[in-house]
Amino acid sequence: MKNYVAILLLGGMAWATSAAAQQLRLTGRVVNAETATPVAGASIFINNTTYGTSSASNGSFELGGIAPGTYEVVVSSVGYHTHVTSIELRDSQSVYLPIKLKVKSTMLEEVDVVAFEKDGWSRWGRLFLETFIGTSPNASRTKLLNPEVLRFRHYRDEGYLEVMASEPLIIENRSLGYTIEYLLSNFRVDFRNRVNLYAGYPRFVEMTGGRRSLRTYRRRRAATYATSLMRFMRSLYQGTIREQGFEVRRMERKPNREKQRVQALQRTISKTDRYTQDSLAYFRKVMRQEDEFVTVFPDLLTVDSLLVDSADGRKKLVFEDYLYVQNMRLKEEPGYLRQFNETRKPGPQTSILLLYDSPYIWIERNGSHFPPQSLYTGWYWTWCDKVADLLPLDYPSPIGY
Repeated sequence: MKNYVAILLLGGMAWATSAAAQQLRLTGRVVNAETATPVAGASIFINNTTYGTSSASNGSFELGGIAPGTYEVVVSSVGYHTHVTSIELRDSQSVYLPIKLKVKSTMLEEVDVVAFEKDGWSRWGRLFLETFIGTSPNASRTKLLNPEVLRFRHYRDEGYLEVMASEPLIIENRSLGYTIEYLLSNFRVDFRNRVNLYAGYPRFVEMTGGRRSLRTYRRRRAATYATSLMRFMRSLYQGTIREQGFEVRRMERKPNREKQRVQALQRTISKTDRYTQDSLAYFRKVMRQEDEFVTVFPDLLTVDSLLVDSADGRKKLVFEDYLYVQNMRLKEEPGYLRQFNETRKPGPQTSILLLYDSPYIWIERNGSHFPPQSLYTGWYWTWCDKVADLLPLDYPSPIGY
């Protein structure tokens, strides 16, 4: 049985109604919320895409070439709180978006910093990079350029680590050819429950290079897309999971009640208690069992059994327990097996999905899902869908996918 580490990635919302639709414009002006003076040099981007720009000296900005759809627009500037707003762009329509940024309180920040660890990076930096950037082949060519902006706080009694960033993280991905500006809003490692959670707003900027470099980027992006949650979500939306090589089944997890009983019994056993050799042998046998029983049901789930269409083009993904998803076209990477101490031969890439605190999520044509915090991923996607393996939502599906 694999170790299960659930990863929650808040990718945000960006929904384009049609890849071939008319391209529209987003314009606006960024000002100080208190003084109404323009904020120059503010970063304005559509979450999890390559669409981005900066405000001019008078605070104005313009983004063009955007397909009609629903998006999250993220605006940030040093000394101000990040502003996130949802917009809709329709056919033959451009949107003017006035932005008022609120000034951060320096006094509150100084008080808050006291609780962070002084040697946080030296103690927790490696764990942060492995959890956030990842350990996949792409991660070996990905670098965090400004680790000094990270702040670490360990809640020993509660059993979790919290990480914050005073500025946007600048990540250089020389494997896929992107520089990523990542506004980290939440990062937590829960040691007790083995759950990692991170949330934020990434902006992608394409790297330039010669023909050979660009060909390499295209090849690696296509290979990364083939293993991604994005590809599964797009094929689910299009109703082509079977054609794309995915097999989806229902999975159920139940705690091992007998092991829990024996564990509780062992905690209460005193040194003077006497048990027969048969009883002690039984205890040892039970303690070698898994903490839970996992059942994968044999019947394949169809798209119709998972999705409910809506009038606005979005689709509702509804399921109980877990989805057990196998990518039958691709085998597991050796690095994945090594990380989880698996000695078996590579099998199909197998992942699980869990709906958290919600009976459903919405999925979009471009592979995004909303609300993003309601979907947990596990197993292979835990390993291969971290920041080093992220592709922007406006990445076009390669030929053959």
